[in-house]
Amino acid sequence: CIYMVEVSTGDREGAGTDADVFLRLANSADQSLNFQLQRPGNNFERNAVDRFVATNACIGRICKVEVTQNGKYPSSSWYVKGLNVSVRQSGSNKCVSREIFTIDQWVRDPVMERAGNGFKTKYHWMPASNCDHGALPNPRC
Repeated sequence: CIYMVEVSTGDREGAGTDADVFLRLANSADQSLNFQLQRPGNNFERNAVDRFVATNACIGRICKVEVTQNGKYPSSSWYVKGLNVSVRQSGSNKCVSREIFTIDQWVRDPVMERAGNGFKTKYHWMPASNCDHGALPNPRC
């Protein structure tokens, strides 16, 4: 499958990050795929949208995402506005699913986590429609 991920960074003071960003996509059975979101250029800047494309095994409808970053630089915290994930079958280009994840949260750097201040370095979200109850995916990839 071809995975197209669109990441929106929020419009807040210090929202962008230069840290390495990782994404785990999972289906309702918790089968998952891991990606590092990277491409040439300056990614994850304040009030920007970054697009990434990767090919990997097909796991069906994406029901959960996990976003992490490694705190590679000082002040690496990142304000994630949302993610759009579209999945198409290779070759046929048939739409498997398209999910929109509204996040509106800070993803803090691991140094802050180790300092014991209670910030989390990763977050899990569910899409607006509930995958576990047989809801159909959004057909518009």
